[in-house]
Amino acid sequence: MRIVARILSACIGIFALAVPDEAQAATCDLKVTVKQLLANKDAYANRVVCAVGVFHPQFEGDNLALNEDTVWLSFYGSGPNYSKRNMEIDRQRMQAWSRLYGERCVVIQGRFNPRQTGLRGTWEAGIEAIEDVSAEDRLACFPSPPVEVEAQHADGCDKVPDNVHLKGPPQTVAQVEAQSLTELAKEAGRVPQVPLGFANKYWEIFKKKTRDGDVLLRYQGAALGGYLLVRDGCVVGAFNTVVVD
Repeated sequence: MRIVARILSACIGIFALAVPDEAQAATCDLKVTVKQLLANKDAYANRVVCAVGVFHPQFEGDNLALNEDTVWLSFYGSGPNYSKRNMEIDRQRMQAWSRLYGERCVVIQGRFNPRQTGLRGTWEAGIEAIEDVSAEDRLACFPSPPVEVEAQHADGCDKVPDNVHLKGPPQTVAQVEAQSLTELAKEAGRVPQVPLGFANKYWEIFKKKTRDGDVLLRYQGAALGGYLLVRDGCVVGAFNTVVVD
């Protein structure tokens, strides 16, 4: 299957922007994936866990997912001493975590409740009393590397599909790196100040595959974005990232 088809596939699992340093991952004695939680509900019931998955902030449906396995997330406390002030603090924490880690591979620390099925009872289980959310190595959620390059296109030429939204004119590697550093400067202190941030080591691999005369087209989809590597008018590679607005 050609590169363009793989990029547009609904089941693609190639993400790069949110690759964190190991030091950023949450520390917890009981780190498990969402799949492990749901497969062993009784063993983890009412225990504080560090669950690994992709954080999806949604109105009344915040959830942590890994492939088809999903648990509901409850960021708000409860009980007789829970006040409006507590709710406002929880709301601000939730919004901050959503901005930082939404649609990224994370570790969420909280209490696993196998009976918590969410506001509409649509979830298999839930994580409550959430204490922390932090970035996790993207390979924990998406084992495939973000670099796709084909050395030749002798069997045909993949053109840029009409339904791919391109952002800006063709760029060189140097132009992409300069633009990336400008954008990352807004997040100094949180994201490494090197081209493509957390994904820099993958970017370094990718750019070694380029040749003189190649151009990079920045594209964006609903969940994926990145750069298409175009050589002689044909798409011969891609560097894919999570779309983060």
